[in-house]
Amino acid sequence: TTLPNRWNMLVTTRDTSQVNWYVNNTNVGSASNLYGTLANTTSNITIGNGYTGIPWVGRIAIVQAYNKALTAAEVSQNFNAQKGRFGL
Repeated sequence: TTLPNRWNMLVTTRDTSQVNWYVNNTNVGSASNLYGTLANTTSNITIGNGYTGIPWVGRIAIVQAYNKALTAAEVSQNFNAQKGRFGL
């Protein structure tokens, strides 16, 4: 879970077989990837509005997208590089 009224780093990684979720550098869950690989697209994406159609209420400071699933070590490297900026 995230902590209210403070910055949290949320990360999702997805490869051809598994999806992982991280909160503040801790793997909080994983599941089999039921959707396969991501397809290249020129369509717009929306950040902060999920499938429910209810918009995110809060602030988003950084969004990063990669052309591969990050390893746990890479997630940790990104967290450690940015955590001081947000008091984590």
